[in-house]
Amino acid sequence: DPGNHAPRHHLLTCAGKMDDAMETLPEGRDFEGARRAALGAISIGGAFAAFRVGAFFVVNGYPRIPNLANGVPYPNIGLSDVQFGDRATFRARVFYPASTSAGPVAPYLHDGVRTSAGMARLVRFPAFLLQHLAAASSGCTADAPVSTDPARAGFDNGFPVLVYSHGMGGNADMGSYLFRHMASLGIVVVAVEHTDGSASRTETIDENGDSKTLLFGCFPEKTRAQRLIIRARELLEVHKVITSPVGPSMLEDGWQRAIDTSSVFVGGHSYGGPAALVAAVARSNPTFQGCILHDPAWSPMDSAAIKADIKVPVLQVMGDQYVRIKSLMQQAQYVNNNAVRGSGVYHLKGASHGNFVDAALWAPLFIMQTLGAIGIPAAGPLDPTDAHIELARSALTFVKQSQITKDSDEMSVNGVQVSLITSPRLEQVL
Repeated sequence: DPGNHAPRHHLLTCAGKMDDAMETLPEGRDFEGARRAALGAISIGGAFAAFRVGAFFVVNGYPRIPNLANGVPYPNIGLSDVQFGDRATFRARVFYPASTSAGPVAPYLHDGVRTSAGMARLVRFPAFLLQHLAAASSGCTADAPVSTDPARAGFDNGFPVLVYSHGMGGNADMGSYLFRHMASLGIVVVAVEHTDGSASRTETIDENGDSKTLLFGCFPEKTRAQRLIIRARELLEVHKVITSPVGPSMLEDGWQRAIDTSSVFVGGHSYGGPAALVAAVARSNPTFQGCILHDPAWSPMDSAAIKADIKVPVLQVMGDQYVRIKSLMQQAQYVNNNAVRGSGVYHLKGASHGNFVDAALWAPLFIMQTLGAIGIPAAGPLDPTDAHIELARSALTFVKQSQITKDSDEMSVNGVQVSLITSPRLEQVL
């Protein structure tokens, strides 16, 4: 693997190949052709080495931990890595308001270079192009004590919880900075890493107690509908653990008093959007209080899995690309029309598909926006941190709007009128 060697080694290897070629040259006219071939090998190796060195300096220092919005109620964020499941396990990362920042900083990637290599493999990049993510910081304190002051954010009964489903080829890590913004506003986020073969890489313990590594595409025989069912079951399992009478025992003491078990929402990005909604409508009595969907990658076949009567409010936020795709907007309209009062579809102007996760922050912005300009949706013209702040604020507003009495005709929290989602960057389209 050339990604594991220093540039100088590449040059020495190529030079060695030229020496070998020179030693075995036939006499006559073949000498010039062999010399050119050997020099060509040096040129290719040198170009690769130069590219790697250049890439290293370009991404050096990235991703930079984005600043939280001014005046957030919880500037200290905790991060815990947990396991769910009784027979077979799946992983999740929990982002939450913390009472202190004292302690070790949690890494950006749960499994370091193993995760970054899986992400690179998915998009057919050399491993070194994403290896810098393995050394990055999440900006969160590992296993910090949870805050015991939810009232600071206006939550009298504890923090609301958002159980979040990643997109196709995603993982529980790549939205860390977005979830950090949400936690700073008082929303506990449980980012699930799915075992349906759609994660870039994950680890599980199967029913026999054996540890397994699952790479993207490891279950090619599974249909989209089957994957959605697996994902929905995992989201529902998280809900069961969180709302169990003994509380979320997979986390440190204090969690049972800190969260509001009657205010658990489900959400997702891209392919995680349909998965979240399937989980929300899986039972006749709604399990989740609402859905928050970011750039949901709807398919016409999803209508069969989603009941016409969606008994919870659904917030859908679309970026510049998806809001222009007719089939996606038709499905978004179907969901919006069949969801309860308080739903809506919004366009986050200037956002690309990658702005709904952390991709736009992985390298200098001009590079990521250039990729967006040539059709790779890594980053739109909207500043990545501003995009995350808008998504966090819209989620907070939606959660508070959803915490209304069922008999009320007004959007209110504790009798106080709550404004609809309003922002110059968020345009309601449905």
